[in-house]
Amino acid sequence: MVTDGRINIVADKIGMLNVFYYQNAENLCVSTDLQLIGESMPGIKLSSQGVKEFIFNETTIGSRTVFENVKRLRFGKAISIANDLVQEKKYYNYVFENLSFEEYVHRVEKYFTLLNKYDG
Repeated sequence: MVTDGRINIVADKIGMLNVFYYQNAENLCVSTDLQLIGESMPGIKLSSQGVKEFIFNETTIGSRTVFENVKRLRFGKAISIANDLVQEKKYYNYVFENLSFEEYVHRVEKYFTLLNKYDG
């Protein structure tokens, strides 16, 4: 989105679609394809911690990725670019419910009951 000379890159609020970004002194690269950033930006190296997390969890934690200096935009956040300044800002504020274990199980069962009725 471009508004008032500012570019805003917004991911979906629950993080179903990853947005990755890399910035150095000359470049800003934003993509939903982590491999594309890793291949197209010169000098990017693998992150030891990111690779370990990926091996053990099949994902990385938080904004970390398997590449050094390539970040994942966290859910509820946006990248705002103006006057050569890149900032990550919160755009959605989550309110977490305090559920009992029984209520949580009930919601999961309800979800799968509805899913089992789907014919598509």
